[in-house]
Amino acid sequence: MSNETFFVAFYLLCALLLASVTAAAVVEWKTRNPALLFWLALLAIYVVPCLRDPFNPYAFILEHRDGKLGWGLDLRFNPVLLRAQLFAIGFVLFYLLTKAALYRTERRAAAASGRFRLKESIARLSRTSSMSGLTTTVLLIGLALAGYSVVAVHGFAGVLESGYQSYYMESFTPAKLLSDYVFWAFGGSAFVAWSRRRYGLLCVIVAIFLSQFAMSMARGVWISVATPFVLHVLFRRWSLRNWIRIIAGGGLAYTVIVLMLLLRFEGGLLKAFDALASPRFYNKVTEQLQAGQGEARRRVGYYFFMQEGIEYEGFATGQSFRRLLMLPIPSAWAGSLKPRPITERQYDRYYGLEGVRRSNQSAGQLPTLVFGSAYANFGWFGMVVGAFWAGLFGFFSVKIKRASPVDQALYYGALGNLLLFASRGAIYNAVARMFWASLIVFLTLWAWRQVQRHLRPKAGGNRVGLSNGSRADLTPTQIPQRSPNF
Repeated sequence: MSNETFFVAFYLLCALLLASVTAAAVVEWKTRNPALLFWLALLAIYVVPCLRDPFNPYAFILEHRDGKLGWGLDLRFNPVLLRAQLFAIGFVLFYLLTKAALYRTERRAAAASGRFRLKESIARLSRTSSMSGLTTTVLLIGLALAGYSVVAVHGFAGVLESGYQSYYMESFTPAKLLSDYVFWAFGGSAFVAWSRRRYGLLCVIVAIFLSQFAMSMARGVWISVATPFVLHVLFRRWSLRNWIRIIAGGGLAYTVIVLMLLLRFEGGLLKAFDALASPRFYNKVTEQLQAGQGEARRRVGYYFFMQEGIEYEGFATGQSFRRLLMLPIPSAWAGSLKPRPITERQYDRYYGLEGVRRSNQSAGQLPTLVFGSAYANFGWFGMVVGAFWAGLFGFFSVKIKRASPVDQALYYGALGNLLLFASRGAIYNAVARMFWASLIVFLTLWAWRQVQRHLRPKAGGNRVGLSNGSRADLTPTQIPQRSPNF
């Protein structure tokens, strides 16, 4: 294939991919489905960055934390780019076909819930119904569990010195795992406090999350905090002001994500403070952004498996989905019945660590975007996985819209983790976070409401938690309904 033919073919496929992804995003926006975040993330970390890949002499060689270099490939006029685009287009088309079948159901759910007025619905709730005290207390319990996990392993000094590696590997305990799920589940409480203009409580909640970040240096918990706010901006009435907010906010958010990633590599909190005081650190952030690093480099793993194939043990067997079938069973109990995460096998294959015995401290994962993960699980048949995600996103969107306002804010926070982790290719982790976080939210709020019902069996007119007790003037989205049974 000549160079001219390659460029025409590649950029034609890029145009088709961009058009199909844009179509999926428009459908999600029309149905007010939070899965719009999924497609915006893919635009930012794959669809747009890949446009310059034919000009890369070597694709982002990922470096192992022990200094071992990964794989590099000259992408100039390389057919792997064409295969990668074809697979991605097929994936999106299967997604759109499934969305077409579900479109009427989602439109009815969106129409029944009205315009996205979650902030106003929460603002009209009574002090008791907003449950701000409950959610803040649960977050404090989660923070205490996280602190206990670190102190038990590293002592009190470890709270300031522990980094991402030590927190998630060396301090891995059931208490820490429960703490993580609590933070993923109740990140939406910040939106509830903001909607009710309780700014003091909002500062307390943010301080709790900052304390957790100081110990773990993990970015994931902030997704739960940010998701309801992002949806509030995306689904409001569109105007020039909103466009400016979205574009500026998107660029700022990506910069913050890269900055937090680099802070993680520095180590613990004390080392992170030292890095923030160094001009060298900010030069590194600028270099990473200019080179398209951060989450955008996930596509190099996608290209790797497209180039090398998947004729290896544990690949092309639907491993992630077989693992999902045993989701409620803890891995420690399931033993060898529960397959290894496909991302771990991808990590081993990429760095040439297959057959090397590694402890929990040295284990690693390599998400390769939602496209690379689908390909690693099923080969070219993995394009059909697009239908799976369309059905799953549609199910959660419809169920959440039927919940009461506070429940919606909390479930949207958990859903943000599902959407963004799915986009980067962590299939099992994405679904597991949504499942367990939703279960924690459901059980906590159900138990609290049962206690309230028994303490005040004849509360009278204020049945829906409104300050004036009136139900007649509410829109459908403001009428609290049965919490979805996840």
